[in-house]
Amino acid sequence: MSTDSGIISITMSSFSPMEAAQILFENYGIISRYGLHCSPLIHKSLGTTKSGTLRLSLSGFNTFSEIETVISGLRKLAK
Repeated sequence: MSTDSGIISITMSSFSPMEAAQILFENYGIISRYGLHCSPLIHKSLGTTKSGTLRLSLSGFNTFSEIETVISGLRKLAK
């Protein structure tokens, strides 16, 4: 059994998770989720209860091109 996870949960100082999700979808066609993700206790521990996080899920079905698009989009948002 593998313990690897394809889930990435992030926050950005320049955008709320909701804004980042909207920008990623509108500009890059990247579908993500934002919010507390049914995990309010971990968000309390992380200090992200107010806005939650942006969550991306990757799997073996994603292509390298799709992953490169995600990385490129996140880099542009982080600038």
